[in-house]
Parts: sequence; structure tokens; C-alpha cells
Amino acid sequence: MRISGRIIGLLKEYMHDLVEQAKQEEAAHASFGFASQPYRSDEAISDLLAILDDRIESEGVQV
Repeated sequence: MRISGRIIGLLKEYMHDLVEQAKQEEAAHASFGFASQPYRSDEAISDLLAILDDRIESEGVQV
């Protein structure tokens, strides 16, 4: 399957959003005194798919 440069750019943007979301969640947990747990790869994939789904619905991007 060939992926266009536009789709790759969108995926990079979504991954950046995922990293920012994880940083914000870690800071929120730390402010309440909770120790952060390691971010597992299955959680990252699940979060990425959720972000992609939200963006596709909101932007109407045809992937």
C-alpha cells in the first residue's frame, strides 16, 4: 500500500499530539502526587488510533 506524503505528514502531526497529551496527563497525575507508570506500547497504539478516529471524524479526511 502506497501512502502519500500528506498522509505521512498527518500521522506525524497526530503522533506529536499524542506525545503532548501524554506529557499533560503525566503532569496532571504528578500534581496530585501520583507516580507515573511506564507508557506501554499497546496504550500508545490505542491512543494513536483514537486520535486518528477523532481527526478523521472532525476533518473529514479520507484515508
